[in-house]
Amino acid sequence: MTRGQIEPSEIDIKFELKDSKKVTILHISDLHFTSDTDIKRVPISALVADVLKFKKDIDLIICTGDLTHNPLTEAFSDDHHKSSMKKVRSFLESLCTLCKLDPRKRLFVVPGNHDYRIQGLFRRKASVARFHEYFDVYFRNCFVPEHELLIYSFDSNTADAALNFATGLIDQDDLVKFQDKMHLWSEAEPEKFASATKIVLLHHHPMPISETETRAVIDGEEFLLLKNAGTFMKEMIKERIDLILHGHKHFIGYSQARFPLVNGFHDLGVVAAGSAGQVYNGIYSYNLVTVPKDSPIGSSARGQALQS
Repeated sequence: MTRGQIEPSEIDIKFELKDSKKVTILHISDLHFTSDTDIKRVPISALVADVLKFKKDIDLIICTGDLTHNPLTEAFSDDHHKSSMKKVRSFLESLCTLCKLDPRKRLFVVPGNHDYRIQGLFRRKASVARFHEYFDVYFRNCFVPEHELLIYSFDSNTADAALNFATGLIDQDDLVKFQDKMHLWSEAEPEKFASATKIVLLHHHPMPISETETRAVIDGEEFLLLKNAGTFMKEMIKERIDLILHGHKHFIGYSQARFPLVNGFHDLGVVAAGSAGQVYNGIYSYNLVTVPKDSPIGSSARGQALQS
């Protein structure tokens, strides 16, 4: 993407909302597919059953990373890893079909640490390349002026090969690109941009979550958080982002914080999806996020538990 330009696909997306007064998002995360995943069995079959219940409401499908599990047993087998990537892409596209959504306009995907790293811990170039081969078409940004809706996607995986385990980092260059894009969009449609609900997607959680008891070496909070969370959150506040959607810890959570600005305050919601593919605290889960057209501050996120 050329810096300083708006890609046609980023601002020309047009679609009808199922309810003109709100946007309903199916927010799923941490599917952890492998080449052996059977979509006809729980928990995936339970997710499909729930999507069928809500398909008349869902406008967008967002997956915030860890689409694949990338286990050691598959990491060095291109055929197995390709199989898991193909399978999860086909599954996400099938959910769009169930909801009568065009995935080219309504499906958004960001990478997680497992998509890039063996066991989610050890970075492998082939895994990174394969994610982008299969999902770059859905790892994108958009601004839809007619619905006053903006979505921006970040890759929160650390780019180096060091032992960062499952920690995350937003690259400084990516923050600069984000600033540029927000500026260009605001100039293209100033009134619609000002009133738009602004949603940011990433995999790692940018704020601490309530469960901090775990202290195993690679499962402690210090090994899971976004390394530059403070810098990232300051940028989100400055650009008046309304919602941040993420996954990673398999923990359902919703927090709303108020931050001071020079000319007042800004409210920002942070929504964490649980895991639709791995059991946590006895459940598999996903979120339904509802954003009222007239007030993003009134957004709500409902965590849905799947039959385990």
